Amino acid sequence: MKVSYNELQTLSRKAFLGIGFSEAQADDAADMVCWMESHELNGLVELSEALQRILADDNRNKMPELLYQDADLAIVDGHDMSVLQCSHLALELAFAKARARGLGILKIRHCRQRQLIMGYLARLANRGMNITALWRHAQTPLTEQVVGFRANSTVPSIRIYALEEVPDENKLNTGITVIMANHVDLLPTMRSDYQYDLLARHEESELLAVEVRRRASGDGLDVPSELWDQLKALGIPFMTAPPSTYYEMLEERLPGHGEPTEELQVRGILLDGSTQQDDPRLLLQIFSQPLIGPVFFEFIQRKGDEGFGEGNFKALFESIEEEQIRSGELKAG
Repeated sequence: MKVSYNELQTLSRKAFLGIGFSEAQADDAADMVCWMESHELNGLVELSEALQRILADDNRNKMPELLYQDADLAIVDGHDMSVLQCSHLALELAFAKARARGLGILKIRHCRQRQLIMGYLARLANRGMNITALWRHAQTPLTEQVVGFRANSTVPSIRIYALEEVPDENKLNTGITVIMANHVDLLPTMRSDYQYDLLARHEESELLAVEVRRRASGDGLDVPSELWDQLKALGIPFMTAPPSTYYEMLEERLPGHGEPTEELQVRGILLDGSTQQDDPRLLLQIFSQPLIGPVFFEFIQRKGDEGFGEGNFKALFESIEEEQIRSGELKAG
């Protein structure tokens, strides 16, 4: 399904709040995901993996740990969390060191979904900082990814190298190294300490072209329906969907309505309006669970109908009655 950048950002933020992120964390995480996806860097793939890991973690309130710091260097243990959870404060610390000293180095150990860190690095680079980040991937051959942002640019250059014969003490870990410099673009000088082959490169101009093309087309972003539904469920708990009989009776009540009934049923969306004279005038409707005491929210999408879903009250009653008759709880009269 197609959604706008703002729609994805807003729903992602609500989902992160729903799983326990602070307001600041949720803002940052949503920005990181949307930046990645808008530059065709698999932001939603990384998001799906991050959600799976976060939701499976029994201790979502754990915090990254500052292991060491001096004037130029900070070392942080991410405790196997996603960079969506453990990177933003550490990156701001490194940024402050670079502002004060001209150079700041950050090492984050034991972190996941490291690609997503590019979304936050873009923000820091736009504040006038040259930034280079590098990390290794567990695959054959062993690869090292190097990402560089020039100061005041929001798109990076990316290099991916295949490494050979890396000593045991330097083999792959789940860490990431970030180097920030006030006045020097470090990427052209960054090379692995070991023998390497260049596997792939993405220039700044290529990613900038992706950004320009997306804005010009206005087509929106492709989001898998399953992920969209998961984000909605995490962000706003909705009331229980109507019984299946409601959707079985939908075509009889609104013949030729043209809406995808199976998708409506999966999402628990109600449909009302009229289809007289082959002119569908519809209202799509769904309700949240109570969020503040007895207060709940109604979400509607109008497709020509100006009502408020009055027909759904009768349709819901009839579908519940039919369900009870089928189950034997109620006798047909």
